[in-house]
Amino acid sequence: MVASCYAAYVTGANARAPAEMTEPASPSSAPQSIAVRVARLVARIAAEPAAVLEHRTEIRALTRALTTSFKGQTLILAALEDGVLLAGGEACTPEDPDAAAACVLLAARFAAFGVDELTLSEKSAEADLNDLARLLATTPPQPDPVGFFAARASAIDARGIPRKLRARATGSIPVVPPPTPVAAVTAPEHELSAAPEMTRDDARTDALTEAIEVPTPSDATLVALFAGLQAAKELSELTPLLKELAEYADLAFRTGRFEAMIDAIAGLVAIEYHQLEKDSSDARRQEFAAPLRQLASPRILRQLAVLRHTRAADLRASRALQAILSRFGTDGAEALIDEYANAASDAVRAELLTALRGLRRTPDALYDAIRETDDNAVRQAVLVLGALGDEASVRLLTDVLRHPEPRLRRAAVAALDPVRAAGVEEQLGIALGDESPLVRARAVVALMSRGPTALKFLLPTLEREPDKEVLYSVIHAVGSIGTAEGIQALILCAQGESAHPSKKESAFRLQACAALVLVRTPHAMAAVGVLRADRDRAVREGSLRLVAQAARRPTITTQRVVAD
Repeated sequence: MVASCYAAYVTGANARAPAEMTEPASPSSAPQSIAVRVARLVARIAAEPAAVLEHRTEIRALTRALTTSFKGQTLILAALEDGVLLAGGEACTPEDPDAAAACVLLAARFAAFGVDELTLSEKSAEADLNDLARLLATTPPQPDPVGFFAARASAIDARGIPRKLRARATGSIPVVPPPTPVAAVTAPEHELSAAPEMTRDDARTDALTEAIEVPTPSDATLVALFAGLQAAKELSELTPLLKELAEYADLAFRTGRFEAMIDAIAGLVAIEYHQLEKDSSDARRQEFAAPLRQLASPRILRQLAVLRHTRAADLRASRALQAILSRFGTDGAEALIDEYANAASDAVRAELLTALRGLRRTPDALYDAIRETDDNAVRQAVLVLGALGDEASVRLLTDVLRHPEPRLRRAAVAALDPVRAAGVEEQLGIALGDESPLVRARAVVALMSRGPTALKFLLPTLEREPDKEVLYSVIHAVGSIGTAEGIQALILCAQGESAHPSKKESAFRLQACAALVLVRTPHAMAAVGVLRADRDRAVREGSLRLVAQAARRPTITTQRVVAD
């Protein structure tokens, strides 16, 4: 039934004019009107995931409705077992067939994702509504759609959109997979924009994945502390020794004795691992966690991140530092991310990336970073994500493509530019429909570097792009790619016969001529030469000038002969 209703909605949506698509249904009450708008939005995102600009317009309209006509009220959405959507406790059954199909689809998604209730009000932020609608529009994955929704919904502010979720069938939490090489990345179509499968999980242990050796320091005080900790069996023996070791490490940091600091913290981490292997009781864990919390100050973490790349040639020190940063969890990863943003050279950045790839909590730290209110923090995270280029990073970058700040969306497009993973080109194609010319222009540059396969996105843009600067960059990109299909499209533009509204403008036609001259094939040059008899004086003169300039410049073949 859900599939048939979804198909009916898609058919109806494709048949309606764009103006009609923004009109809500006409239900009997304000709560039902809001519910129908939400259902229509989810169904449209599911039917047309690439129409990001249209979705944003509808989300803004929904936000305005919540803050004006629905101000001071709250709407609780729920679903009955028979697929009926409830709005404020009443069944939502609009007369419009498309709206009814959308409500059935939304009720089915509630049931599949384990959503008992969702509450909307004037406190619901636009960004959260956007994330929620896209999450509900995602096809429920198997075998655990309830856990899938719960993990991704954790990024949505529960104060703005309170919800009640059904308990999961199992208590397990999805484990973030280790980074995969770019060549091995595979991702399903239209799923990259969903929130990534990574979230902070405080129940997950921070113990090392492998044991490290207890250091053998030269300082007699440190040797005695390690011996005492290894021999201690009772908690009463551990507590004063752990406190003394934490104070030793802190003092070593303050006095600039970084080798002693590394040995002290590495010893603490190594002894903790071995002790918890023997006795992993909560009381013992808490005893070891206390000194580590004391040492997790921003200044110490930053110094550890600096040492991680300055001591990279020292295998013993670098391994100890990697283990320490891993034990500090998300805080350790955040310190490396901050250091990456301030790195002085490519070699330093490469070493920091190696360190970040080796931390299990790197995805968690980046997941948190792109949701910061500080744009600089988001921009730092975007830089790291683009450099990592693995599947988890691509998912987070596509999430940033929905950020309300256009400069951050542009930064995400720039970060995706060098990534050659499955699904990235489609996301860049979606960015061509962004509301900001800054983002669209950067998406053109990123697609141009991908060659002929990018034409399926660039050629349609050539017919509809409203911003002239972006439009001219598209023309240049199509000419740079230089395929027969692209040349034919440029010829139509040069002749004033394209589908673009500005097709008759002299500047538009001359831009196409300039792109054809860069291609320099006989067919392209002939098309420009014919325009010397065009009715438009500017086109006549411009085409003659371009042909003359091309005749004075040597071709690539001539340059090679001269070089030889």
